[in-house]
Amino acid sequence: MNLRRLYKNELMTLFTQERTHEEFFENQVHGIGSEPELPGAAREHLARWNLPEQGFRNYWYPVMLASDLKKRPIRRRLLGEDIAFWRDGGKVHAISDRCPHRGASISSGHIRFPGSGTISCPYHGWTFDGQGQLRACIQEGPNSMMAGKIRTKAYPVEERLNVIWAWIGDMEPVPIEEDLPIAMKVPGVTSLIHFTKVWTTNWALLFDNFIDGLHAPYLHRLSPQFLMRRLQYRVVDGKPNFHFVEHDQKILEASHVRAKSTDGLVYQMDFPGLGKFPVNNWWRIRSPKTKPKTNFIPNIAPGSFLHVLPSYVQTVHKKLYFTQFIIPIDRFHLYNMCALTGELKGFDKLAWKIYYNVFSITHDRMFIGQDHRVLRNATFGTEHLSPMDQDVIYWRKFATRNARGYVKNQKPDGKEKVSSNENASYNTLREAF
Repeated sequence: MNLRRLYKNELMTLFTQERTHEEFFENQVHGIGSEPELPGAAREHLARWNLPEQGFRNYWYPVMLASDLKKRPIRRRLLGEDIAFWRDGGKVHAISDRCPHRGASISSGHIRFPGSGTISCPYHGWTFDGQGQLRACIQEGPNSMMAGKIRTKAYPVEERLNVIWAWIGDMEPVPIEEDLPIAMKVPGVTSLIHFTKVWTTNWALLFDNFIDGLHAPYLHRLSPQFLMRRLQYRVVDGKPNFHFVEHDQKILEASHVRAKSTDGLVYQMDFPGLGKFPVNNWWRIRSPKTKPKTNFIPNIAPGSFLHVLPSYVQTVHKKLYFTQFIIPIDRFHLYNMCALTGELKGFDKLAWKIYYNVFSITHDRMFIGQDHRVLRNATFGTEHLSPMDQDVIYWRKFATRNARGYVKNQKPDGKEKVSSNENASYNTLREAF
């Protein structure tokens, strides 16, 4: 191993590639950052695949841990919309962060009338309730002619699983239970949850990364999760070996590389005229990960990875499912809700609660941080896709075909071939190259 490279790529980026939401907003003037509009190549790519620039609307999105919203209001930007969240009388409220009076930031305001469920703008004291209705104008007195006549946008919010969720969309919200992560809402499970800081990348790049099974043994080979572990390659025969099952037009169940045993796996490959990769493989003495034999999620095969609308993945770690939920901020930024979920009892529950403080660093910052390091420098443009990229193609098509309330007003203009029965013949879903 190159320890200098390990230090530079893994440890330094651990502290430098992310920003807090407060730091993100501090770098903006009048709510606008220095980032330009998406370049033409990015817009062309997203239009070709019919993907939205800022994520799928008309879903419940996780926002923050319930314990993070205390006495002070908090601002979040979700899918390009700035929202002020506050708690009063034990209930969470959310309205547009821009005061309709003179444009001040509502989240910089105060709870001047505790117990009323209202928040007051810091500029002139215009006071709104959780439905967005103007209730009072403090500087104009109780006889103000404006009270009751002005309304700003309000957002449906709920507290579930110790998380605050907000409905972002134009439709009437569905019951929140429809959008809670599958593993996390199984009765009797325990979920250990936290939120990442702000990542600098477009949501669609990370969305693709979820189902891209080829990158893990290469990009993540020096991650703590693969430390000293032999890495198996699923491309031994050079042919796609994918298996997908669709559930309720919302879940794409994917079975990838993990074998039932270690027999016949390849850990090192010889490329004619180039040499072997990896070169130094002697120190990987731990066996590769194998599929769990049981699963606590109904109707899901053990070991399957779940890719779920609007933008989250659930992958297997031993007997626990790891959730990574993309929360688009705008066209250039996102953050994630990360969770470990399982049927934990007794000592196991206590041990995982203690270990999760370590896991949230080694996995949720260092492991998926490797994805961030690559994607923050990735650019949109012409793609020369391999037959092995059919999982990415399938995921894009599945998502745009099934996203709730998504208007497909553009047809892909690429050269990809689409079978008449995608469920049965997904291996024909490939782009000409």
